[in-house]
Amino acid sequence: MFTQALLVGLVLFGVWFVEKCLTTPMVFRPLVVGTLVGIALGDPVMGAKCGAALEVVFMGAIQIGAAVPPDAMLGAGIGTALAIITGKGPEVAFTLGFPIAVFGQSIKIVCFIVRSWYMGLACKYAREVQVGKMHALNWFGLILQCTIYGLVGFCTIYFGSSVVENVLNNIPEVVMKSLEVAGGLLPAVGFALLLQPMMTSKNSLYFFLGFIMVAFASQSVLAVTAFGVVVAFIVVFEIGHGKSNDMSDEVEDKELERRFSMSNFTDKIKQISPAEKKMLKNMFKASFVMEHSYNYERQQGLGFSLGMWPAIREIYDNKEDQGDALERHLAVFNATPHIETLIMGIAAAMEKEASINPDFDKGSINAVKVALMGPLSGIGDSIFWGSLRVVAAGIGLSLCQAGNPLGALVFLLVYNIPHLIIKYCCTFAGYAFGTDLMGNIQGSGVLDKITKAATIVGLMVIGAMTASMVALSLTGTFTVSGNEFVIQDYIDQMFPMLLPLLYTLLMFYLLQVKKMKATTLLLLSIVISFVLVVCGLI
Repeated sequence: MFTQALLVGLVLFGVWFVEKCLTTPMVFRPLVVGTLVGIALGDPVMGAKCGAALEVVFMGAIQIGAAVPPDAMLGAGIGTALAIITGKGPEVAFTLGFPIAVFGQSIKIVCFIVRSWYMGLACKYAREVQVGKMHALNWFGLILQCTIYGLVGFCTIYFGSSVVENVLNNIPEVVMKSLEVAGGLLPAVGFALLLQPMMTSKNSLYFFLGFIMVAFASQSVLAVTAFGVVVAFIVVFEIGHGKSNDMSDEVEDKELERRFSMSNFTDKIKQISPAEKKMLKNMFKASFVMEHSYNYERQQGLGFSLGMWPAIREIYDNKEDQGDALERHLAVFNATPHIETLIMGIAAAMEKEASINPDFDKGSINAVKVALMGPLSGIGDSIFWGSLRVVAAGIGLSLCQAGNPLGALVFLLVYNIPHLIIKYCCTFAGYAFGTDLMGNIQGSGVLDKITKAATIVGLMVIGAMTASMVALSLTGTFTVSGNEFVIQDYIDQMFPMLLPLLYTLLMFYLLQVKKMKATTLLLLSIVISFVLVVCGLI
């Protein structure tokens, strides 16, 4: 038992370490964590199945801004481990992991508070240009959280697994059946959480389209994703973009095409000197420390300041100027980590201007950072958290649900290849185009187009996953003239998978209109499952 507990603790430690060292590559998602725990405990098939079951439940548990949702990584890791050790199925993993996930919220809060305490010390080190000590504080914040996760995982397995096993062996059959049914209903809560910021009365059609493609045409999630990309391109970039009769509009369109063409981007990059390119590459590498010490006082401020150090060191020769710049970038900062390098590049361009122009207002650098955080996070959250993650999960889930551990790898590749490419390019784009970049993009409507396209694809994928992953099937019967009829058969003849659709929409209504908490709805789903089983409807 000691070995198993140690392995689980090491997996949780390592997963969070990698997650924050690579600025949120999604290795902390249940799909990956469950698979890794399964591999560590010698049962990768069950690990993949548990990870898939927990992924759809915690699909909507994402940390945006300062919000702290249930800790999906901790819940998935410990829930999967206990399910494997006790020999129970994936439906038990959530029952065991959900309370742990809720407890994990307090771990993050404690870490955020502790890290806030040493931000004053970070400012002192910044003024003195003691970058090594700033790095030490930043790494301490990461190691602290990793260690807590590892200890919680170890202690739970080492001291609690035997107790859990005894309890599970004495659970009545009706309860176990209810948990199995709940496993089919709980994903609806996760999908409803995803729909909350995305679906409106105007775009709900795309959600239903994705659902229908699976329910009526038996298409895979991957096929729906590919079709969604085509639909998004047609709707966003083709419809209403025909030939204009207005000469000024034609001129404006041509100018926008030129401004955002690959050739213009390439020309801008070529104008960057070799020394500046080296500086930007070092900034890209340094940006991976951004999330190490996230806290309530300055959020990503410490990481941002350290990410800017390669530029500060290159631009300023005077130690006093370097200290001022380091402290300046310690200000409150929070943006989607995948595209925050765009702001870093813009900030570096402004710092360069400040170094050669004595009349430059250095206070404007932070003003620009603050102004860009909102719009960039809006599009970043929509693309990466809301759409790309969902698409990648949809592809990986189909494999993991079948017990194939490679589903976790597919998920990571689909998500991180574009993530890292965009993150790298944003560093150079921000520096090359400077402060004009966001103004040009916003003025052209490119941001709106990208957001709309991402929303269309995301809604269709969520609709497809609702049809394929939410399970609610009635086994109840009724008798007419001595003949017995199954209720579900008649429902399927009228509208296949109608009940999963209605249940997901109900969860969305309770979240969006009634403002009920997700945790309440998860517990409500378990209660509903129990009632359905007891009444003999399932």
